[in-house]
Amino acid sequence: MERFAFGSCNHHDDPQPVWANILAYRPSVWAWLGDVVYADHRSTAFVWVPSSLEVMEERFKAQKNRQEYRALTDTVPVIGTWDDHDFGLNNGGKRFMNRSETQQLFLDFLDEPSDSPRRRQEGVYGAWTYGTGDRKVMAILLDVRYGRDDPNSHGGSIMSKEQWDWFEAVLKNSDARVHIIGSGIQVMPNDKAFSEKWGHFPDSRARLIRAMSRVPNPILISGDVHYGELFDVSECTIAMQERPPGYQCTPAERDDHLLHEITSSGLTHSIHSSVPFGLGDMSLLVMNSRYTQAMYSAENFGLVTFEWDAQPPTMHLAVHAANGTRVIHRATPIKQREQVPHRLEAFVRTEPQPPGWVFWPLALWMTLFLGSIFIPVALIMWFIWRRCIRVGGSVVKSKGHAKSKKQ
Repeated sequence: MERFAFGSCNHHDDPQPVWANILAYRPSVWAWLGDVVYADHRSTAFVWVPSSLEVMEERFKAQKNRQEYRALTDTVPVIGTWDDHDFGLNNGGKRFMNRSETQQLFLDFLDEPSDSPRRRQEGVYGAWTYGTGDRKVMAILLDVRYGRDDPNSHGGSIMSKEQWDWFEAVLKNSDARVHIIGSGIQVMPNDKAFSEKWGHFPDSRARLIRAMSRVPNPILISGDVHYGELFDVSECTIAMQERPPGYQCTPAERDDHLLHEITSSGLTHSIHSSVPFGLGDMSLLVMNSRYTQAMYSAENFGLVTFEWDAQPPTMHLAVHAANGTRVIHRATPIKQREQVPHRLEAFVRTEPQPPGWVFWPLALWMTLFLGSIFIPVALIMWFIWRRCIRVGGSVVKSKGHAKSKKQ
């Protein structure tokens, strides 16, 4: 394993020049992190409804047969998990009735063998191992849709009991040196107001981080949000939680990174290209988290590069712009198997929970943000409509007047 590439959020009928630039990095594997296609559709501006299974199948096939994408799949192994739109319903969970049918459509897209356990289980989660010995990397892709309870439900979970048991057993039995754990939605930021996140299931999030504290070199990768982002948890993060206010971290604490999360979204559209007047870029000012280290608002893909022969061996975590330029980067040493980040237990135990009131200023800002977009558009449309009515009325009156004069 030399280069692990990943990404999310892809319109099957949009231009897709990004694949040639991904292929130029010669990835060892490509991992989908959800929204391979948008298989549901909007009935109104803010309401999504499922498409028919026939339409969903057509969209998966259309993406699979894209010439640009085929250039990648002909030479690079592809794995993946889904998020809500390729699951079949925006923000959907276990209440979605067609989930077993859409699971088969998604696995068909990935060319999953007919006898694969993923065909028989409830959910598309899976694990893959690459390399051997001290260069073994395990990739685990979680399903945060099939067994998901309603957000913020009392005692609710983001994954089914069966998936939790499977996940914890995989980690317990792993002898890999690096563990890449993929989720369709972000894990670390529990203090963002609007996006879907593991923070809506605090018990599940704490359980996930505790499980990762028992394996060496855990890396989180995620998608969903239509921009790129890097999060870090270091000994400094924990020290700031444990020590009195005003504590100054030592350089050693700042440099001792325990956990990274790298988010890559989207491949064909982004908050930069989808929201006019630069308002999408401006929104990142309030969409970041206390764990955020860097953000990128335009189309992008993710890449984890391994330098095994470096001293010490090093991982490079990066977000690349759609044209291939690296725009976010973090280099971190690959620790030995024995160096397990047990201190993540202390991170979970001492992490402050965001107070409920913090979301109200953000909600007000988002209301003003959306209003600044839709109100001017509505006024312009109303003005055009009024002009059309007046011009149309004038034409009718003129024709009627001319006709009466002839008579």
